[in-house]
Amino acid sequence: MNCYIKDYIKRININLKKIPIELEIKKNTIQEKFDMINYKVQYVNIQNNSINGVIKKGKSKYFFKILKEQEFINEIVGYIEIKDTFPVNKIIEIFEFKNYYISIYEYEKTIGKNKGLLNDFFVENDIKIEENSQQVISNIINVYKDNFNTIVEKDKYPMEKFFKDRVETRLKRWYNNEELLKYTININGIESKSTMSIIEETISFFEKKQNLKCSLTQGDPNTLNIGIKPIFFDFATAGNNPIIAEFSTIFWSVLIADAYFCPKYHSNSYYRHEKVYDNIEKFKPNIGYKIDNKTKKIHIQSNIKTSKIRMIFIKEYINMLKNLNIEIQKEVIYFFTMRILCVFDIRTMDENDYFYSIFILHYLYKNLSYNIYESIINIMNKFENI
Repeated sequence: MNCYIKDYIKRININLKKIPIELEIKKNTIQEKFDMINYKVQYVNIQNNSINGVIKKGKSKYFFKILKEQEFINEIVGYIEIKDTFPVNKIIEIFEFKNYYISIYEYEKTIGKNKGLLNDFFVENDIKIEENSQQVISNIINVYKDNFNTIVEKDKYPMEKFFKDRVETRLKRWYNNEELLKYTININGIESKSTMSIIEETISFFEKKQNLKCSLTQGDPNTLNIGIKPIFFDFATAGNNPIIAEFSTIFWSVLIADAYFCPKYHSNSYYRHEKVYDNIEKFKPNIGYKIDNKTKKIHIQSNIKTSKIRMIFIKEYINMLKNLNIEIQKEVIYFFTMRILCVFDIRTMDENDYFYSIFILHYLYKNLSYNIYESIINIMNKFENI
């Protein structure tokens, strides 16, 4: 066993139980292995980057995650970092197989089929806002408020996985030879530069050493990782992260990605939360585009679609940052760029979505000013509500 793992497990006062066999990632074999450790599987969700589900022992339910060694280390380190300041479910047991670790968590009774997650809350309120919505939003924002009171400067942080680390593995690899990204963009009649110019600026930014204002965060604040109780899940990138990174991630996830792109291009994530598809067509962009190969220019006419409840949430988040006197710099555009271009490879999207992604990037790039909060509010006020 990795000596670091022993140290981490000691810090959470859990006895690690070794199972000296390999675990094969198939539903029937996973069920067999849980039988060996006296748990009955209720359901298993196998995705590309995540294997989890619900199990029972007697009358009690538990949540489990199956992770490779490095993923397990990341999860445990993040859990240790935030377990005393963020509302999280407690780890109660850990099993070490030859090739995987299984972490077993307390079961969160507020989460069920199409209920309990921030994703479910937005789906329910996208069309008609319910009376209790403001309280739900305030409860989640207050968790951030309590943690953002302590700020440190760091040049290394867990969320680098989604930003700096993806410059080589995704931004350059996916887009270096994409000819259309070299074309000048015109959005709604306003001239911008080429998408490749923004990409090159982004690469330059992340290749420099940056001291950034950080605070304790969960580190991957998409709407499937936050429960409305409130409670937070998934700790692989938890710890002291740049507030600018956390903000760009939650902005992108809440307003746009988790309403449209993620359900469409990563449908496995929505197992037992499939009601998100009831609204997805409403977020489909109204877009027109014309490619002029002679002048190497692309004209795009569109608008960004979201819902009123999603905007209310982000405006509350911004107000919280302002009230704490936390500044977000204009360099947030480079964090936005990484979210827009490096969660999914836009080259593999439907053509409308490819150009919609480019439109969103240039729309934010052209309209962000040095007064970040004011310009972001102005940008959001021009969004098209479904």
